[in-house]
Amino acid sequence: MRVIDDHERYRNAYFWKPSPDASLREKNGFERTYEWIEDGKHYQIEQTYHESTKRCHYRICVTVDGTKKDIRALKKLVGNR
Repeated sequence: MRVIDDHERYRNAYFWKPSPDASLREKNGFERTYEWIEDGKHYQIEQTYHESTKRCHYRICVTVDGTKKDIRALKKLVGNR
């Protein structure tokens, strides 16, 4: 699942060195939202990554039926397939 792969890649982004050029920092950033219903549960995932002049910032927000969860909820869902 792309979300889990991206999470594994970006979860330590805070320790990375951002791009020196502003246009590259902007190009590297992303915001992604995924929503779907499976087994009667509504899943929503929001992933963001951006680079400031000094730090790289990554965030993931997973909600299941409006309740905030962590990445383990997705890993459990994928493991049950």
